[in-house]
Amino acid sequence: TTAGGRLFRGQVNHAPYPLQTADVHSLDESLVAAAGIAHGSEPPLAHYARVVHVEIFPLRPAPAQSR
Repeated sequence: TTAGGRLFRGQVNHAPYPLQTADVHSLDESLVAAAGIAHGSEPPLAHYARVVHVEIFPLRPAPAQSR
């Protein structure tokens, strides 16, 4: 993110997501079709993570990039 003309970075740590299967009951998706890409005939593959414990650290100024 940026603030006051400076670039900041953040760090988030977490264990791999504990994925569970999910069912898609309804889908209204138009982005792929708008790009001219045809949908496949198979049903969508869906997963979700019931719980994800994360550790979020404060934002810090990003190091200056040399050009």
